[in-house]
Amino acid sequence: MHKDIDPELYLQPEEQNDDIVFEPLPEIDPVPPLSDRLKTWIESVDR
Repeated sequence: MHKDIDPELYLQPEEQNDDIVFEPLPEIDPVPPLSDRLKTWIESVDR
């Protein structure tokens, strides 16, 4: 029984992982704005 559940669990996570890997890519685009915020924070600390 364990062997039967192993392959099924392995196949399901892999398919889901593929979807998750594709989603984070587009989410990284909006991350650049954070850089600007960091720059402002560094400037504030520099002052």
